[in-house]
Amino acid sequence: MNNKGGKSYLWKVVKRSIWIGIAAEVAFLAGSYAVWHRMNTDSDLLHLMASIYVYVKSVLWLIGCSTLGYTLLRVTEPRESKIREIRAGSSSDHLLEDKRKAAVALRKLREAADDKPIYLKTREEIEADNRRNFGFDK
Repeated sequence: MNNKGGKSYLWKVVKRSIWIGIAAEVAFLAGSYAVWHRMNTDSDLLHLMASIYVYVKSVLWLIGCSTLGYTLLRVTEPRESKIREIRAGSSSDHLLEDKRKAAVALRKLREAADDKPIYLKTREEIEADNRRNFGFDK
């Protein structure tokens, strides 16, 4: 929707936000310079900052890690539709397939534990194992 000047309301909001952001950036820069200058000229303030820095850093880390944990909790939370889909899809066929895959994995582990180490095998034994395990045909 255009007003008399021909500029949209959205453009005015964006322009105002940019100016507020620039003003805030300049104010923070000036404040940080003032603290830096005062710390370099006043030894009492320097010692005070050094003594409370550990506590401030600990609080900032606590807040940051807590926020990250809560955000990850909210982001990775499954949707209700996904939960219903998982509950509906857990039939006996899937369980049988999972048990079969687990049995194959255990068989591979047992074979790996029973075989002699690869550095003691001959080239022919290694190639035979590869053909048997991976289905290579030469």
